Amino acid sequence: MKIKFLISVMIIALVITAWTPLPVIGNTIDASVASQTTGTLQLVVNNKTGEKFNLVMKGPATYNWMLQAGKQTFNVLPGKYKYTYKACGGTEKTGTIQVKKNKQTLTLAVCKQQKKTGGGLKPINILNNTGGTVTLILTGPSSYRFSLKPGKSTLMVLKGTYQFTAYGCGGASISGTKKLGGKAVWKWWCM
Repeated sequence: MKIKFLISVMIIALVITAWTPLPVIGNTIDASVASQTTGTLQLVVNNKTGEKFNLVMKGPATYNWMLQAGKQTFNVLPGKYKYTYKACGGTEKTGTIQVKKNKQTLTLAVCKQQKKTGGGLKPINILNNTGGTVTLILTGPSSYRFSLKPGKSTLMVLKGTYQFTAYGCGGASISGTKKLGGKAVWKWWCM
């Protein structure tokens, strides 16, 4: 009788400990958990670099976002963050921001090579008639990597002459040189 009682108590204790939440190690919170909690603020990230890259922010929580050129809004926990990203030809940039209010803006500066040319970003019209995704890599006044879905797209790039490589059509690739910044449509198709 005592053994049955002892086994029952052990099973109940095991079940109760399985329901106990795990202890928090450190003071970082996963971004997916942070966005579900109350008390977050909206942070506007204004990416003026003209490039697409990962922005990593570490502070009260850790965030890792793929940024496009332009403004994007994210929910973050308030507090002081250190951020890093690689843009402007792969140069690592770092900084800090104290997120204290809603809709606060973090501006990531225009790349120096864009300032030198004075040209700024220009729209490039693409028509992808391949029936699949085309990966386009550009190297020139700035460096870009785009994933182009079938149909029409408009890309924003620094005006100038670029070396390009495009991958698509079931693994085929093509390379060459192209002057970008005009009003012509750049068309892609498979043979």
